[in-house]
Amino acid sequence: MTKSGKTGNVSFSLTGDKIIIDWGDGTPTETKGNLVLGACSRTYSGGVHTIIIYGENITALYCHGQELSELNINACPSLVYLYADNNDLTVLNVSANPALIDIYCLGNKLQSIDVSANTMLKQLYLYGNLLTNLVVSANAELIYLSVADNAMQPAALNTLFGSLHNHSSPGTGKIEIGGNPGFIDCNKDLIPSGWVWCEYDIDDD
Repeated sequence: MTKSGKTGNVSFSLTGDKIIIDWGDGTPTETKGNLVLGACSRTYSGGVHTIIIYGENITALYCHGQELSELNINACPSLVYLYADNNDLTVLNVSANPALIDIYCLGNKLQSIDVSANTMLKQLYLYGNLLTNLVVSANAELIYLSVADNAMQPAALNTLFGSLHNHSSPGTGKIEIGGNPGFIDCNKDLIPSGWVWCEYDIDDD
């Protein structure tokens, strides 16, 4: 992960084994050992710093609100929970993370994201990005999808609706779609019966 060039603290927590962190500031690596949502932090005095996390069986990473401009999780195939909301990410590659169940990446600057490799995905929070399209046809387990306040036109929203897998029980899935330029004119009848749509989810954090 790359911390943008501002003075201040960066903090995150993770679950994994044999964790070693290179803070990218010229100091020796820090050995953390085995962590269960263990907190890690460092204070910087400015500049751009690339933080490298070494370890095994990393299953959870919480790095929300850290002004991160880049996040590379390609070496984390066991990752299940990713909370990277409210950063400055323009790209997020999750193609090497087939175990992901939850992705929280709201409040970033993503223009696209490919979740076709994430077949176990249940919750996908992409509220407040710059997405112009999204397809979830590979995500049969998905039950919550937030794409509110993005840049989707009616055709893109219709394509998204058509890619949703239906659920046997009505209302099992929920999709949040308000604030897109295509919200008014999209065809909400394309949303499968196993899903309910809302403009904004009042229960969403």
